Amino acid sequence: RTGPFWKAERLFLGESGDPALDAVYVEHNGLLLATEVAHFLPTCLDKLLGGRISPERRRLGRRLRLPGVNDAHLAAARALGTIRLLHSSPAPFVDMSALPRDEQGFLESLSPNTRYQLRRSIRRYAPAGLLSVCRAESLEEALTFLEALASLHQATWNSRGKPGAFANPFFMRFHLALLANGFPRGEVDLLRISAGSRLIGYLYNFVYRGRVLSYQSGFDYAAAETHQKPGLTCHAAAISFYREQGAKAYD
Repeated sequence: RTGPFWKAERLFLGESGDPALDAVYVEHNGLLLATEVAHFLPTCLDKLLGGRISPERRRLGRRLRLPGVNDAHLAAARALGTIRLLHSSPAPFVDMSALPRDEQGFLESLSPNTRYQLRRSIRRYAPAGLLSVCRAESLEEALTFLEALASLHQATWNSRGKPGAFANPFFMRFHLALLANGFPRGEVDLLRISAGSRLIGYLYNFVYRGRVLSYQSGFDYAAAETHQKPGLTCHAAAISFYREQGAKAYD
């Protein structure tokens, strides 16, 4: 490409720089700093940019790409020069250790509108049977769940005119390898959420030190009826499931 921006050397934090390989998408990202030296973050970014060089040299000399970083990283970057914010999205988080153990505790933590939609959705699914969560118990079952999740995920995004995450062959290859390594260690979960015998959707989560990180999903939107919210219902069911397992957070 042409232009000053493309002449600059670029450094990628947690990415390869190849769009095909980076399709796995970096979420929680950042420089690895001990808590007691977190204030060194601006200094570290400055050194990565090349230290105390002239604005003109810095403009042409080096760029940093910081995918999936938090507000502290953005603030540090802004203090060093101009940033281009390509995409920003909220990161919902449920601190389950701070909630009362009863189900009402979680519901009361939601906004009135979300609470209303969730309760209405659960009522709409009730005629099909009780809401249940099935966690894959073997690697073979986890692979089956992942294939089904991918199919639902692709159907949803294709209907919106988008390619979907699994359109990139590397994406599935990466997660098959990740599952083969992480599932036996208990670091990866595949969940199937149903109402009776009716499928609602699948969730693909990472689990580490009592923290659940929701990574990917496949919901049956095609079969959803009026006021049925597959995504909201699946995540709420998963939160209840993990709370019973003693998890501390759902991220």
